[in-house]
Amino acid sequence: MQRSLKAVALGVGLFVGLAGVANADNDKGKDKDKDKGDSELRSDFALFDGTNPANLDLSGKTGAICGVSNKQQTALVPGKSFTYNVAVTNDGSGGLECKVIYTDLDFIRVKIPLGASFSFSQAAGSNAVDAAVRLDCAQNVSGSMSAQGPNGLFCVSCDANDAFCDAIIKTP
Repeated sequence: MQRSLKAVALGVGLFVGLAGVANADNDKGKDKDKDKGDSELRSDFALFDGTNPANLDLSGKTGAICGVSNKQQTALVPGKSFTYNVAVTNDGSGGLECKVIYTDLDFIRVKIPLGASFSFSQAAGSNAVDAAVRLDCAQNVSGSMSAQGPNGLFCVSCDANDAFCDAIIKTP
């Protein structure tokens, strides 16, 4: 009986001791990251609803934009990678389309059949041509755009002629 109690005590002692070492190592890593200024990943999201006419711009579109800005939020910061996620549904009366538009105005078209939805995740932000990503959708499309990345990460809904979105990525 005493032998098994000693074994249990030894096991618990080792576990507590090793947990303390692992915790100390994690704390050291956090201190190093704080010096870099990008100690933690951030996340943000934006919802959009093109089924509500009040949320549409003058051309009848809706959407969102995500990217990484500087501390003053006055400029995009290229070279800060982030992952963005898109989920949309077609609530309209026929097939509709969304465009994923990058800072350099290159884009990808995504067709959405009536009553269907889709989602995807993609990386961006590694250089100036993809420092921000805008989702530009036809009316009757609703959904969300979210992102995870470094400090300065943002996502904003682009509804009703949002000048902020147009200043970053102008849509035709």
